[in-house]
Amino acid sequence: MRRTLWSLVFFLSISCTSWAQNAATDSSSPTTSPVNVSIVPASIPQLASCANEGTENPIVVRMRNDGTKPIRDLVVALFIPDPKGSGVRHFWTIVDGANPLDPKDKVLTSGAEWERRLCKLPPGIDPSSFSVKVDFVGFEDGSTWGPMELRESHTVLGGFEGTNYFLGQTDVAKRLAPVPLDADSATTEASDPTTLGPLKLTPILRDSNSGQDRVVMQVTNVSGSLVRGYDFRISFFDHATGTFLKSVSTQTLEMSDDPSTYLAPGQSWGAPPRKVPLSSDGAPAAYKMNLGIVIFEKEAPYRPVKRSRKTDELLAIVQALGNLKDRQTAQRRAQGLP
Repeated sequence: MRRTLWSLVFFLSISCTSWAQNAATDSSSPTTSPVNVSIVPASIPQLASCANEGTENPIVVRMRNDGTKPIRDLVVALFIPDPKGSGVRHFWTIVDGANPLDPKDKVLTSGAEWERRLCKLPPGIDPSSFSVKVDFVGFEDGSTWGPMELRESHTVLGGFEGTNYFLGQTDVAKRLAPVPLDADSATTEASDPTTLGPLKLTPILRDSNSGQDRVVMQVTNVSGSLVRGYDFRISFFDHATGTFLKSVSTQTLEMSDDPSTYLAPGQSWGAPPRKVPLSSDGAPAAYKMNLGIVIFEKEAPYRPVKRSRKTDELLAIVQALGNLKDRQTAQRRAQGLP
């Protein structure tokens, strides 16, 4: 597979024994990981592969595709007990992925086995005390498996979805497609707009036959640049008590690389209607908007708040599309093609 990334992370809040593997789409099993992972402390890595890291306390991680589908992307976490007893959880992540433009870079077929070497563990770590979890698996057919509780998994998912689109699968494009602004919105009640960086968000309330109002967001580009995508969240509160009721996020991304399809300065897109919950006195709830990210055609993304998993996923989609297009262009030039 194309890439392997080891990263040591200090993780404070999650227990490695509490993961629920319930987001499966592999036909073999909805709860059992399609990847079998084992740690082999007795297998000493070859010195050449550990030359830059040393060979103190090395281990080998063996993996096997026990599912029925070929695997293209994978995220595995190895939890390590803290030898100092500080309560801080450490884990290593293995990120593997196949490059669809490289004929030598093969997907992992059913029954395939492979190894990854971890050359130097922290002193005092017993390899037999590791806890292993498979967090994300992306299959060749575009489906996925896994609880996706690590930030790395959302980044890999974004790259996976971008690759799917590049290969001709359109599910992600349909899910993230910009929503045209409904002309009827002009006849409904509009609340005061909120300008958040390069976007102006105007909530438009609509009456519903069920008696529960819906809010449609008008998203206007108030910057001087083309906008390709964004992420924002609407949070609802009891207007009488201030109690939080619920929040709903919206991710939009134009997958095409044609700038004429992007949100031009002064233009607006819509957003799917959201039900407005009722406050304790029966009146519609109050709400506020938060902007997660704005992705431009050329400029660096606008991120007013700290990173989130959803914004990481959107960025990874764009980066994957750009990288694959660049590689494809380089291959065509190498072949003397236009």
